[in-house]
Amino acid sequence: MNALLKHFLACLLICCSGSTVAQDDGLVLRMGEGRWPAWKGADVGEASLNQGNMMYPGGGGIEGFLAAVLTHGLILQGARSALQKEQQARADAVLNPHRPAIESITPEYLLVAARDLLAPRDRQTPRTLELRPVFIMSPDERTLVLDNAIRAVAGEGSVQEKIVRVIAPALQELDASGHWQSDNGQALRQQASIMLAHSIQLVLSLPATPPASVKSSMTLRYRFGNAENMERAKLLSRGCNRIVMETLKGWVLSAPRSDRKTDECRLRPYEFGTEDISTGSLASAEHSTTAGTHPPPPGALKADPATPQH
Repeated sequence: MNALLKHFLACLLICCSGSTVAQDDGLVLRMGEGRWPAWKGADVGEASLNQGNMMYPGGGGIEGFLAAVLTHGLILQGARSALQKEQQARADAVLNPHRPAIESITPEYLLVAARDLLAPRDRQTPRTLELRPVFIMSPDERTLVLDNAIRAVAGEGSVQEKIVRVIAPALQELDASGHWQSDNGQALRQQASIMLAHSIQLVLSLPATPPASVKSSMTLRYRFGNAENMERAKLLSRGCNRIVMETLKGWVLSAPRSDRKTDECRLRPYEFGTEDISTGSLASAEHSTTAGTHPPPPGALKADPATPQH
């Protein structure tokens, strides 16, 4: 069965089942009936999106996060002041030029696209993943962030809950808004699918808790946009151009490395290695979220769609 036909049948299964589910072999992805991915603009006060100034109400755990995400991705309004609501409304204005593309990123589209980007071994993992994604755009429109609350249920009934934050590489185009709007928003749809697939891949690849060999929290550096950020966290993994850590709040944070700028690494923006932290050795086999159009073509396309190709 060719890739296009498989993609069509997967969409048909979702639409006819009455719930937002993408399924392939052992892996089931679900957003829940009536749930849509949330989109918001980053307020100026949280433009760097450090966890210390996040605007989600409640605690840092998954229940506090899930309580903050309502149908159609609205952030819980009752727990926020009138000033905060006004600030968020101004921040959300950055999304206005992209509303047509955002409306086209339905749960069915996003789940099938993300599923198709996963490696075969990940698609065959016998787990059910309940997803609550929130996409955030920086004020300059150059950086996208995904906060995804994931509840993973394994075949034997064990439950793993993680909040995963994925920071995309910053766009280098002069006209960031034009880049996202070109080709009827294809770049935005593609980047959202890649980021969701990467967050899923992290939950499937990393242990429920850091192994004993992982060192205690340290100050780790990463890139947000064109700036360098710091986070107190435990190092989980490093790849050519990506660092993965567990923050003090227990979130998994995947971000561009601040110390790798080679052209080769830029072509592998979401690749991360399974690193033995105790020895500092990087395993030869690295994991990479496949990037492609929707439906994605077979095979790995390492280039980030945000990076112009020559």
